[in-house]
Amino acid sequence: MRQNVRYQSKGIPMAVVPCVNAAYARHPRLAVSPEALRVAGVRVLYGAGWFEPNPPGERRPYPWGPALEALDGLVRRPGG
Repeated sequence: MRQNVRYQSKGIPMAVVPCVNAAYARHPRLAVSPEALRVAGVRVLYGAGWFEPNPPGERRPYPWGPALEALDGLVRRPGG
């Protein structure tokens, strides 16, 4: 979290993908943390249409494609 605050204060665009299983996702804190990050300006790729928790023990590949596309949309390259 400390890094998040440091980067945000410098105006560095951020995106996060909480990659958790369904058992962890039941924790009450996870219900509010993504929204708190969104309010702070962080692009959170979690929930319907993004990353959705998988059943415990089920392994899914990390969603690199959507994560990198989101970052590409946040970063504006000069001349590009």
